[in-house]
Amino acid sequence: MSSEVFMKWLGPKPRERLLWGGGLLLLLCIFVLLLPYFYVRAEHYFYSWDWASYQNLARAETADFRASPVWAVDSVMASLGNDYNLVFTVPLLPLLAVFGNSRVVFIDSLALFYLLPFALVLGAIATKLIPLPSRKVFWSTALLALLIPTIWAPTLRGWPDVGAALLIALAIWVHLEEGLLPRVVRIFLIGFLVVAAMLFRRQYAYDAVAFYGAVGLQTLVVFARQVRGNRHGAWRQ
Repeated sequence: MSSEVFMKWLGPKPRERLLWGGGLLLLLCIFVLLLPYFYVRAEHYFYSWDWASYQNLARAETADFRASPVWAVDSVMASLGNDYNLVFTVPLLPLLAVFGNSRVVFIDSLALFYLLPFALVLGAIATKLIPLPSRKVFWSTALLALLIPTIWAPTLRGWPDVGAALLIALAIWVHLEEGLLPRVVRIFLIGFLVVAAMLFRRQYAYDAVAFYGAVGLQTLVVFARQVRGNRHGAWRQ
């Protein structure tokens, strides 16, 4: 986000709003760390199959990272052709290397690096859709998102799906935030984010189809409204 857009979003008294925003962000961080902790502590389950696969992959990649970061990079690159690649482990490695790869630490890492940013991006998207004060919309949407059990379900099961959802949400936000970047850069960035989501979890190819279908439908609706007033300008746009 450019500095002008950021300062406009902050509005008057930027220092006070930054302090409030930092405090709210800290509270959300504490929440997304504590909820998995108490959830996992209450579980009585032998983790197997897909419920254990991603944690086992993260454990192996953490061992490579501790031995040599170069080995870790090689492992990630070599896994790209596998059914379950190691891309999702990259942001988690420092935390797993320091605190270990217990079930609690693994789920907390997924929540902190993927689920919380996903909720914040949903808040950013909501500010583009809801005609109310942006800061209130942003924080209330992020909080409500973190109170929805369905959003938590994949993370609590040890799946990195929300990382792919985060990338799709970022693509939606970049599409809606027209003043953020030059148009050509936005197009390539959106393409990168959508492809990266499919790399995270291959079933998100369906989300890619849904995203581009929605963008196409939106374009047709806007065109139909513009063509009535300025046919030549609408076609050019």
